[in-house]
Amino acid sequence: MMQLVKFLPIIISLDWFNISGAANAIFRYPNNGKFTIGVNQVIIGNANVFIYNVLGAKVFDKQVRFNGTNTEINAQDLKAGTYLV
Repeated sequence: MMQLVKFLPIIISLDWFNISGAANAIFRYPNNGKFTIGVNQVIIGNANVFIYNVLGAKVFDKQVRFNGTNTEINAQDLKAGTYLV
């Protein structure tokens, strides 16, 4: 049986690059731990993605590569629940 991991589509911080007025989104919501973070302008470079549980504990910390307008995240190791990205 597949567990559903629910990520709140809230991006807390994008301080690794300066985007003014960018529309940021999480695709495939809800999901099973695999999802896409997208921005509305081309970004080339690395970024750190942090995921927090509803108690505020950091449960995911990974450096990812943006090569365009989105990047895929695989957080399938997290238990079913609600998380902040």
